This record gives sequence, C-alpha cells and structure tokens, in this order.
Amino acid sequence: MILPGPRESERARETDQRDVPPVRTPLALEAVRCPLCGGDAPRPALHMEELSLRSRSRICWSAVRCLICGLVYVSPRERAGPVSDYEGEAYGFARSHLADLCVDGRPHPARVLDELEGVPPGRLLDVGCATGDLLLAARERGWEAVGVEVSPYAAAVARRRGLQIMVGTLANSPLPAASFDAVTLLDVVEHLEDPLAALRAIHRALRPGGLVVVETPNWRSIYRVLLRGRWAAFQPRFHLLYFDEPSLRRALETSGFETVRAGTEIVSLLGPEAARRGLGLPWVRGVARDCVVRWRLGSPAGPIDRLLLRVGPARRVAEGAGSYRRAGESTDADSRGADHRWSAAAGALRLLNRPIDRLCLRLGMGEQLRVVARRT
Repeated sequence: MILPGPRESERARETDQRDVPPVRTPLALEAVRCPLCGGDAPRPALHMEELSLRSRSRICWSAVRCLICGLVYVSPRERAGPVSDYEGEAYGFARSHLADLCVDGRPHPARVLDELEGVPPGRLLDVGCATGDLLLAARERGWEAVGVEVSPYAAAVARRRGLQIMVGTLANSPLPAASFDAVTLLDVVEHLEDPLAALRAIHRALRPGGLVVVETPNWRSIYRVLLRGRWAAFQPRFHLLYFDEPSLRRALETSGFETVRAGTEIVSLLGPEAARRGLGLPWVRGVARDCVVRWRLGSPAGPIDRLLLRVGPARRVAEGAGSYRRAGESTDADSRGADHRWSAAAGALRLLNRPIDRLCLRLGMGEQLRVVARRT
C-alpha cells in the first residue's frame, strides 16, 4: 500500500551519485499492551509496509493478537495519539451509496436505526457523527438527536445542516448521567486508545435499559482474509484496534452492557464496490506501485521521482480536498449520482452474489461488524 507522506521543502544539497539517500522512518513508535485486558501476550497477526516516495520513507506496521482476550491491535504504534489528525478537513469518511445498494438497498443510517425498532424515540447521541447523516435520519424518525465530533470542520458542516453538535472527544464532552435513550458508535471504536473508558462513559450517559449500537470493521472479514495488508480497513495510523464478535462482546460486557444481538454486513465480492475496496485490478496496480517505489527508494532521488509524484495517485492525494467536504457539501450529490448509475446493475449483482454473501454472513465474515447492547 503506497501512502504519500507530508510535503517537504526542497533543500539544495550536494549528493555523490554513488550514494543512495537514506530511507527514513519519520514516526516515533512504541510497543503497547492490550488496550482491552492489559495483557502483554501478543502474537503477530498482520503486517503492512507503508512506502512514501514523497518523503522517501518506509514504515513497517504490525497488528498483533492478544493471546489472553483475542483483541487485535496495532503495536508498535505512534507515540503521540492520532486525535489531532482528525481535526482538519483532510481526514473524513464519506460512505459509498453503491455499497448500500450492494448490501440490501437501504441507506446505512436506516440500517442502523432499524436496530432501535421497538424503542420509543427519545434522546439519541451519535458519537463521531461526522457531518450528521445519521442524526438527520434519526430526527426524521422522531428522535431528539445530538452529535459529538472531534473535527471542528465536520462539526461546522453538520451545524449548517441544522444539527446540535458538541465538538471534542467523548471524554471532554458534557454528558449528564442517564440522559440518553440510545447511543450510536459507528466506525469510531477502532480509533480509540482506551475503548473501555469510552464504553463506560456511554454506559453512564445511557438511561437504564438504553441501547448502544457499535459498528466497526470486522477482523474476520472476507476482505481482510483475501487482501491481508492491503485490506482497506487496515489503517494503522488511525485504526488502532480490530475487533471480531467475541472481542467486541467482551469489551461491552466488561463495560456493563448485555449483548442483545450481533451480526455482520457483507459488501459483495463481485462488483465495482469490491474493486473500490482493493480486489481485482486495484490489487494488481497496488503491487506494481509498491515495486516501483521500492526501486526508487533504493536509488538516488532524481527526475524520475519528480515525474512519478506528478502523476497518478500521488498527485491526487497531494491535491485532493478532505473527504468531509465530500460527505457534507456539494460533491455529495455528484457522488450519489455516480453511484446510482450502477443501481440497475447492482440489483443483478445481488442475485449473482447471493450464495457467496450468505456463506460469508453465516461464517461471520462480513465487512462490517455491528453489535447492539443494553445498559444493565
């Protein structure tokens, strides 16, 4: 996987062409204990080499599995926490409407809110609400919806949509005890250095009998099995934790919750959305890019490097706007229209994928894991 690093000022220097410029590791990494049980019994689980031609750097990332509780986590990881990386507009998450079509046709917020069927609408808190898509859908169903978001940029977009947003982390947000009937934690728990502290804060904020819906990339995903270090959800700078159903149940039960139901969602393997997630031709291109970058990192910097950084993915990453903008502003309509051009084909692909999907779901190998739990 090739991730262009930060831009650096060009420095004039005299270089003997026989010497190879050093390849650096620009991060301070430290080994950590299991964030779930505190154990120190790691077993290697997954490796990925992050190569950057722009900064001439190579970082070897590892995920390890705790032999005590089964949680998979990044170790070693960055010594400084990643919270500041979310505070601008460069980091975000714009969901694919085509992925919704490939799952079952319902938008993602509708699938999450359907988990709360049977609970009378009251106060709902969405932790890590981004630009507020779920909050809007909840408000339409009669919920009094409130969001917490660490990115001031994303929170500003959500507020322009008329939503009530608290800026900050769960730890520094004013949440009165027993003040919510439901809490959603969607694609957030994998970012947390201390997941138990966050879940216990949610437990305090929920009324007795209230529900929490936790969704996160599934470690047992068929995509992870096939793609290994090229799995799109393996982002060790940001995703520090990787849960399967037993480890997520354990985290919730340790925090005072009782699991109500759990399951996974599959994004079918045959179709354009699978290609977006790295299967097929993108995998071939990724391997080829890695080979080119390894070759250039082993050679003196020169015109070839400058040419490579002006074309393809390196240029798009350097010039692209943050994905929060795509999630909440004008280009959202453009991406929605592009996805719906596949809508007719998606129906046919669902029929083609159905046997594979059913097998993956039966084995708990869907891409996303979702657990609903009740405060005891």
